[in-house]
Amino acid sequence: MVGNDNGGGANQPDIPCQDIMLSHNVFFSTPTVATSGYSPHGVQNPGGTVTAFTGATGHGICDGAILRAKLDPKKGQPPKDTIQPFSWGYRNPYSIRFAPDDHPLQGRLFVTENGEDERGARPTNNAPDRLQLAQQNKDGSPDYHGWPDRFGFLESTQAVFNPVGGPGDDFCGQPIPPNLAFPACIPNVLANDVPV
Repeated sequence: MVGNDNGGGANQPDIPCQDIMLSHNVFFSTPTVATSGYSPHGVQNPGGTVTAFTGATGHGICDGAILRAKLDPKKGQPPKDTIQPFSWGYRNPYSIRFAPDDHPLQGRLFVTENGEDERGARPTNNAPDRLQLAQQNKDGSPDYHGWPDRFGFLESTQAVFNPVGGPGDDFCGQPIPPNLAFPACIPNVLANDVPV
């Protein structure tokens, strides 16, 4: 989700790999600016549906995902047109590796994922880095790993993830008044950035 920490709210929102129905929650960057998930900064769409690949430069392109494409597409077909999501719902997948032949999960795809940060309109504290097993569903659809509502097998609303007030939280610092600079902003973060 796009918060003030993400280019002052100017960067694009996440791009879903499948159609998703949003919750009725919105996330505040200031007392008057709220944003729905998978929406541009300041756009509210509670309970709405966001179709797969909204905002992408082509069909099959989404973020927080492991994508695949044909190395040798049909004659005249650009490789970009063969892109498909294999697995998605990662905050920040940064490394992939197939299990070695002598491993019990031989040939399966492992994905390492950076844990969430305390910053933005949905700050999170204590989120672990994770090792995930990516595998496409039997029907050919990509499997989903929970970002932004689950961190591995843990619900993001658990108290262990409550923010403690960091300089990257949207309720801290500039450029949006009336936010206070860090550390004076900590009470504002603790009062406003509670799990939903």
